[in-house]
Amino acid sequence: MLSIVPADFQYHDTYFVVAHFHYVLVPGSIFSIMAAVYYWIPKWTGNMYDERMGRLHFGFRLWE
Repeated sequence: MLSIVPADFQYHDTYFVVAHFHYVLVPGSIFSIMAAVYYWIPKWTGNMYDERMGRLHFGFRLWE
């Protein structure tokens, strides 16, 4: 949307640009951090997560 020149001219220096940036990157970074936690913590501690709780957590984070 911001690659269209008339739209970019109207949206420049508005909250749309800032909000779009945060709505795209913040959930992606949180999802990546949680994926890393689910991958690395069992390797570091030697204790596996309960698969049912992991799937439940994934579902809640996805629909939040």
